[in-house]
Amino acid sequence: MNNNKLYRRKEAYELRSVTQQDIEEYKEKGYISSHGTSDNVMKVLIKHSDEENGSPKIGDMIAKSTKNILHQWLIEEESFKNGWEKVR
Repeated sequence: MNNNKLYRRKEAYELRSVTQQDIEEYKEKGYISSHGTSDNVMKVLIKHSDEENGSPKIGDMIAKSTKNILHQWLIEEESFKNGWEKVR
């Protein structure tokens, strides 16, 4: 008997494209900063497997939670195309 049920997240997320400036920052510092000051840098989460596949790159997206702006992460381009749709 299959008890699995289909669920979808209720929260909406703000997304933006990875920029050349993001890529340069990543090459220079090893991360993309999302918020904070020079004393308190918040970093965009990038999965190791995405880094191994060449991210961050143009076409990738950076997602930000609308409930917690400190929660930001990279979405690889193909994952974005296959798993996200624009709401407005």
